[in-house]
Amino acid sequence: MKKLFLVMTACAMAFSAMAAELNIYASGLKSGAVADGKVQISYVLNAPATALVFQVLDADGAVVKSIDITGEANLAKGAHADVEIALGDLANGSYAWALKASAAATEEIVEITNAENLKYYYYLPQDIAVDDSPESPYFGRIYISEASAGDNGKVAHSQNTQDGIYVIDALLNELNAEEDGKYLSYDGGITWGADRQGPKRIAIDDEGYVFVCDNNPATSGIWMIDPANLEADFAEVLATSGRGTNYVEINSIEVIGTGVDRELYFIDNATTASGTFNTIAIGELATAYADAPTKLFDTYTEAYHIVNEDNNIESDGRGGFWILQYRGQLTDYPVLIHVNAEYIRDYYAYGETVGLNPRGGMCLNREKTLLAMATNKTVVVYDIAYAEDGTPSLTQKYTTPALGGGNVDGIAFDYAGNLYAVCPSNERFYAFAPVKADNSCVTPAAKRYAIVLGSTTGIEQVTVEQLKVRKVVENGQVYIIKDNVKYNVLGTVVR
Repeated sequence: MKKLFLVMTACAMAFSAMAAELNIYASGLKSGAVADGKVQISYVLNAPATALVFQVLDADGAVVKSIDITGEANLAKGAHADVEIALGDLANGSYAWALKASAAATEEIVEITNAENLKYYYYLPQDIAVDDSPESPYFGRIYISEASAGDNGKVAHSQNTQDGIYVIDALLNELNAEEDGKYLSYDGGITWGADRQGPKRIAIDDEGYVFVCDNNPATSGIWMIDPANLEADFAEVLATSGRGTNYVEINSIEVIGTGVDRELYFIDNATTASGTFNTIAIGELATAYADAPTKLFDTYTEAYHIVNEDNNIESDGRGGFWILQYRGQLTDYPVLIHVNAEYIRDYYAYGETVGLNPRGGMCLNREKTLLAMATNKTVVVYDIAYAEDGTPSLTQKYTTPALGGGNVDGIAFDYAGNLYAVCPSNERFYAFAPVKADNSCVTPAAKRYAIVLGSTTGIEQVTVEQLKVRKVVENGQVYIIKDNVKYNVLGTVVR
């Protein structure tokens, strides 16, 4: 009987380990043309679904029809293609659509990754970011900046990594190529700064373009990565001719807006003697920006007290910013700061209140309602509330289990609220599913996949003015961008 009990216990533990899943959401949503009242869709589920509903939406985003997607195969974790949806009695017109995925409740915060899997190791990871924009063709991707080549010597199956960017999909599969036991990085053709200075912080815009900075004076700068061509050289955002004058060391970055409205924010050379918070309207970035940026404020002054190069900035979605900086000891310099849309500091907290922050690890969720910050070996998540005058306050929501290493350099939420972190102290990537009683998530399909019933006008039949699109020129080729989709002059989608 004792032997049987041990076997049953071991099986139960094995099942529990296998059953741990991320909180569910769908990504990779695509649809084809409607034929005979039916449409075929594709999607990716990051966890097994207990229910999946195809929602037809009107122009205001209201659900006008719900269609259950059934069948065990269609609800399984993974990629799904050519799933047929019978639309029924919908009137002619153009409809947006969404997928609502549901799964079993997550009753306690659980780590999805484990110490035994090779792909969860990085030698000196500096930041992590998730493409959480459903309009992006690369929605769900996870990007990690790796600042040093080397083998992880703490485990027998060590992963060998290199300077550059590593990419993981929504199923936590490594997208980088493996060669002779090494996972090759996307380095952008750049010689990155040494001593964990580059590549450093990552930011992603709603079109899926990825921005990364380098904090070393000799190699400082910001580059843009085209997610459609990770092998290509990264595009220079700040012209190297301005290095040492227009900018010195880029500590942290944020990107707001897309296309012609895209704006870049960054902290430059934050030390006790100098440092600035800057902005540039980079737009579509036809060429590297060679002018001096617009300075919004001096970071090192008593009004802000941002004095460490290990910091991070995140837009609050209201015109202001949250700023986190490394504080390894209790001093009169705050760990966490908020500046409002007028760049006036209206909130700050010291380490004795929010905990000491080793490396500036911080992120906000897409809705800007949660703030996660690293403390020693854990990540603490707060609910954000704003008073009538805009002053913020934080209420602790949950804390992750210990990550095993003191320095947590990068943190990111995905679309469903799952939390990811990178910890160079023990060279690990972590994924956590927080508590979620209603483990469901509605993902809208990108505008380019609207469902059209009846006749419609094709892109080749209308003018640029009618479509209200923009024209771009890249490498001598003319392209049209409409609703975040790039077309060539023949009307063929090229991205």
